[in-house]
Amino acid sequence: MKRIETARWKPTPNQPSKLEYDGQRTAQEVFEELSYRLENTGYLPEEYFLLDSEWLDGKEFPQNADIFCTTDYGASEGIYTDVYLRIYDEGNGTTKKFATGKTLGESESDLDRMNLIASAITKAFHSDGIHARFIRLGEAERSEGLIVHLNEEERLIVADSLIEMRTQLQDKTMAVENLLRRVAGSITEYINMVGDLPLRISDTDLAILAIQDGNMAAFLEAFPKAEDQGVVLIHAAGRPGRIGTQMTLEMLQKTQNSIPNDIYLDACKKAVNAGDSDRVVLMMRNAESSVKDLDMGLFGKIVRCSLEYHSENGHNRRMAHTLVQECTPGQIQAADPALLLLAQRREDWQILFRLIEQGINANQYAAEFFDQLSRQGNAWMIYSCVDRGMKIDNNNFAAFHACIRPESIDAAKRLIELGTDFDGYLEWAEKYHSGEKDESLISILKEYWENDIKPKRELKLNEVFDPDSHHQTQSELNGDTEYVFKLQVYPSYLPEKRGRQFTLELPVSESELWITLSKHGINDFSQCDVASCECSIKRLSNTMNLEGNIHGLNRLAAQIKDMIGNQERVTKFLAVLEEARPSELSDAIDCMDELDRYELLPQNVKTPADQIKEMGITQELNM
Repeated sequence: MKRIETARWKPTPNQPSKLEYDGQRTAQEVFEELSYRLENTGYLPEEYFLLDSEWLDGKEFPQNADIFCTTDYGASEGIYTDVYLRIYDEGNGTTKKFATGKTLGESESDLDRMNLIASAITKAFHSDGIHARFIRLGEAERSEGLIVHLNEEERLIVADSLIEMRTQLQDKTMAVENLLRRVAGSITEYINMVGDLPLRISDTDLAILAIQDGNMAAFLEAFPKAEDQGVVLIHAAGRPGRIGTQMTLEMLQKTQNSIPNDIYLDACKKAVNAGDSDRVVLMMRNAESSVKDLDMGLFGKIVRCSLEYHSENGHNRRMAHTLVQECTPGQIQAADPALLLLAQRREDWQILFRLIEQGINANQYAAEFFDQLSRQGNAWMIYSCVDRGMKIDNNNFAAFHACIRPESIDAAKRLIELGTDFDGYLEWAEKYHSGEKDESLISILKEYWENDIKPKRELKLNEVFDPDSHHQTQSELNGDTEYVFKLQVYPSYLPEKRGRQFTLELPVSESELWITLSKHGINDFSQCDVASCECSIKRLSNTMNLEGNIHGLNRLAAQIKDMIGNQERVTKFLAVLEEARPSELSDAIDCMDELDRYELLPQNVKTPADQIKEMGITQELNM
């Protein structure tokens, strides 16, 4: 086996056959690959093998660090093998603990075994691989294991016997394979050497063994003939390191709409557990071409797995952020809405807002969701969720009822603005929550409903559609416009780093934008909580996911302001927006960038979309 890489490498642009340094792997990735190797060679400590807490949450493995191990008896019980990193920084060396393994045994045999584990760890980083020179054989009469040194002839005899007996030890297949790997170094290499014995092992077995051994050549030969491609994919997806990614990619490129949904999900979960975000993203992007009868709910399940696994184990939480950003609106809308509750329990506001903005249907859990936010002391979040367009039915009176608290009364008002029938709620509350209502809050809402909302709603019902009404939107853009976008921004989603809200009006110069962001301690705008994004064009007001691209939004604002005064171009842009209805900032930018592809038609039309046509489309249809 090759040594464990701690750095990332990528093809050189001018010479693809050569690799160049591309940064460090995360400590978690390196640890997962080390654990995988130890487990598959029978050297994983029996009690536990844990990564030190300092290296959690995506921290990179130090560059040029030396690794070494110590093994000794514990103060109260067991034997410990501690893994350390010696880190050199500007000539100064520091030592930090990386991981710890433990066995409860305390015999001389246990001490020898833990020292062998320390040796295996050292070899994994300093040599071509872990070569087993000793094996441990269990004896029924004794509780202790036995360390036996074998010469080359004895090693071959034991390996040959194990291969012959493999089919007879069905209940101990993994134990046999572990022994074979420790005796021969590589099962696939030994089987190739023996010749006729591979006939007794299926192609699926050969592919799986090749994955475990990291033997790419053997894998490429075996997996196309494997009877169970899904099982092979699960093993490839779960193998840490670059070799695992390469094997997974090879399978995805050759597997056309044949993997069942449940098998593909299991494979994605393995990649999540391996801590490899890039591999999970790769599998999500290839799902449409690889999965048979793709269930769109698959993507939400992958995000849920990442959020559960990495939060509960204290590992890199950023993986879930990466995956939810990768999902399309359609994939998020097909996700189980219980994902909202999980994000809320984790207090991961960035994921929560992304789910809401992309249209996840929150109606089923809205009441529970609002209630839990209030119990957490995060009632301030309710208004923000509602204002971002959280999908809730107008007759979901239970959700509305959960908002009637002093700290979330503004959210209740916002729901009324968005269509909740307050009269209908009062009837529902009288039936199901009689005597439980806060009459002072009900009085506030009733006054708001009867004076501000109900008259407008009744008036709107009596309006007649005016074919030229869309021209009124043009008055929104004029030479007196002070800003195009007006944002209300909190520096962070996290309550402890949230800070004070500030207003950001766009467009501004790039230098002025940088100064404003720096003043509020903002390095990455995607980490900010944008409470609202008003626009002088109603179609773009509080309707878009900004994708963390504040500089793109500023450029769009400048383009919009520059075209004020060009009535034809303004009319065309408004019509394109009405047709495209962009929900992402990138879509709105595309509308502006591709405006010249459209031509304005005579104004004898009924809707804004009828005023435009994309040049070239009509001609193609009439050919």
